[in-house]
Amino acid sequence: MPQVRFDQYYRYEDLTRLIHAYAEEFPHLVGIESIGKSYEERDIWLMTVSNFTISKGVFCMTSTINKEKYIKLLAETLPRVIDTEEEYERLLSEVSKLMALGDNLTAEQAEVLQLLAILIEGYEDYFCNPKRLRVISKRCIFFNFLTD
Repeated sequence: MPQVRFDQYYRYEDLTRLIHAYAEEFPHLVGIESIGKSYEERDIWLMTVSNFTISKGVFCMTSTINKEKYIKLLAETLPRVIDTEEEYERLLSEVSKLMALGDNLTAEQAEVLQLLAILIEGYEDYFCNPKRLRVISKRCIFFNFLTD
C-alpha cells in the first residue's frame, strides 16, 4: 500500500504518482481519470473511491483555479479595501450576484467570493463596531479641539 506522510507537502508529480499507485493497488476501489487541464496544461485528476459493484461512490479531486479566468473576474469586480459606504454597497452587490449562482459557482468565482467576504467583514468589524465608533468619535473631537 502506498505510504502517505502528513508531515510533508506533496508536489504535483508526487501526488500524481501517489494516487495512481492507489488505483493500481486497489483497482476494485479506486478509479482515476483526468477531468481537464490546469492553466499550466497539467491534468486535473479525479480520484473516485468506491466499491464499484454496489455504490455510486464518493469523490475528491485536487482543486486548481484558472489564472486567466480569475484575473478576469478580479478585473470585473475590482475588489479593494472598503473605505466608503458606496464601495461597501457595491461589493455587497457583487457578493449577491455570486451567491445567486449557488452550486454553479466556479472555483474562480468561489475564490473571488471569499476575498469579497473578507473585505466586507473587515469593513463591518472596523466601521460597524459600536466600541470602535466611540473611539473614532472621541479622536475626531479631540483632534478638532486641538485645531481650533
